[in-house]
Amino acid sequence: MKYLLKKKNGRYFYHRRIPDDIREYDPRPYVRIALRTNSEREATRRIVTQNDKLEAYWQKLVATGQRHSDVLYQNVVERARLFGFSYLPAQQVATAPIEDIYERVRHVTAHNNNPHHTEAVLGGIPTPKVKLSVALAKFWLLARDKTVHKSPDQLRKWKTPRERAIDNLINCIGDKDVTKITRDDMLKFRDEWIDRIEAEKLVKNSANKNFSQIKVIVDTLNKNLKLGIDVSEIFGNLSLGEDDRGTRPPFETEWLLNKLLIQHNFRDLNAQAMWCLFAFAETGAGLAEQTSLMPEDICLDASIPHVDIKCRAGKSHKPPFVPGKSRLSVLPWMRLKPVLTGLLSLLTNRITWQSFWAGIFEIKGCFRLRTIHCTRYGIVSRTDLSMQMSRNVFRLN
Repeated sequence: MKYLLKKKNGRYFYHRRIPDDIREYDPRPYVRIALRTNSEREATRRIVTQNDKLEAYWQKLVATGQRHSDVLYQNVVERARLFGFSYLPAQQVATAPIEDIYERVRHVTAHNNNPHHTEAVLGGIPTPKVKLSVALAKFWLLARDKTVHKSPDQLRKWKTPRERAIDNLINCIGDKDVTKITRDDMLKFRDEWIDRIEAEKLVKNSANKNFSQIKVIVDTLNKNLKLGIDVSEIFGNLSLGEDDRGTRPPFETEWLLNKLLIQHNFRDLNAQAMWCLFAFAETGAGLAEQTSLMPEDICLDASIPHVDIKCRAGKSHKPPFVPGKSRLSVLPWMRLKPVLTGLLSLLTNRITWQSFWAGIFEIKGCFRLRTIHCTRYGIVSRTDLSMQMSRNVFRLN
């Protein structure tokens, strides 16, 4: 049978060469596994199981971007923990305090120099090489706790700036091994950002985000893979400071009243976008918070009508609603209840981001160069504008 090897002593082995398209992930020339039987019939049965396991393992390597050496390293690190030691490569064991070396050697001797104990306690597997180009694939796996409640679109927005930061670093210093990044490399990267800020009129915060994101990626790899990188030394004091351009201005009161909050503009909005915009202005509730509301989250019969903002699987939100602390708890009933009633009427068809923006963009020429968040804080800070918004609600219904 294919992949079945019989030795002279009558024992059977599973033997398979590494396919060419897998060599990038598993550089071994072949895999040979003892089937622990001298029965050809039993060996034929066991070989199917071994082959399925091996192919599933290769598929996992390809899907995650890992290499066989990475998996071996992760396994030996975990084994060292089980034995009560922090894993160190052999070079680091040799320079450790004499008391630590003694404890490690004593442990190996007590277990009759068992190869599994020796490899884990005395550092038999070298630290894996992690190029910047593959660092993100490993980081995504190690940082799953940060993305567990994110929707696909939120996950994309979370990943994109980190991918851009790594690309920027590679373009500056090359595709280096993460353990070979030096303080001089990061200072060179910092200088390149200063040149870009001057030439392209960018803001300092763009550079600061790159520095912070790269530091978190390297620090996460360092802590989980025991790479021995001095992260604080390499990434310390890189920030370019605060931008001196000031904050983006809110919309002027006169413009909001006479340009945005006119009945003609709201007549062009679809129903979902209209009610989202009203709730956006009246309560300050974010768009992601609104578009994941359920009917039971809108409390119309409470002494103060309000919405209860909750975290749900697949969504990432701000902290839940706390009575007495939210803007919602101080709004007059006559202004808030029509807005919440309108939102509640839409939930059978589920509000979506796409429907919101489709409606918002129908207000032609209203938003000029300011962002939707400027509109949010420009409106909720003015009581008279909220009253004006409420009058528009009543007229439209």
